[in-house]
Amino acid sequence: MSLLDDVLDPDQLAELQEVLTDNSPELLADFVHSYLTDLTEQLAALRRAVAAGDGVVVRRIGHTLKSSSQTMAAVRLADRFAAIEHLSDSEIAAGAVDLTGLALAAIQARSALLGLL
Repeated sequence: MSLLDDVLDPDQLAELQEVLTDNSPELLADFVHSYLTDLTEQLAALRRAVAAGDGVVVRRIGHTLKSSSQTMAAVRLADRFAAIEHLSDSEIAAGAVDLTGLALAAIQARSALLGLL
């Protein structure tokens, strides 16, 4: 199994590629770059929210990134964000958000998605 198959759901990816490349070959690249830009910005905001103990923002970012990661076929990353979406304030305060693991999963998703272009 390749990194691509391990990080991105092959069936979802095939569907995404078909829909986007049917309209325009450049659309897939635009979509990937837009997702990666948002992912980077939202991860920075997540780090700040975790440091501030702001559970509302942590959960909102978790929900947002879960949805966008699912759309981009980055299912393992989406699963991590789904878990964050359901954390309580006390779990967030206790350090339940694995920022290092998230960063690693995001790097893997970024590498896999950029490999498509």
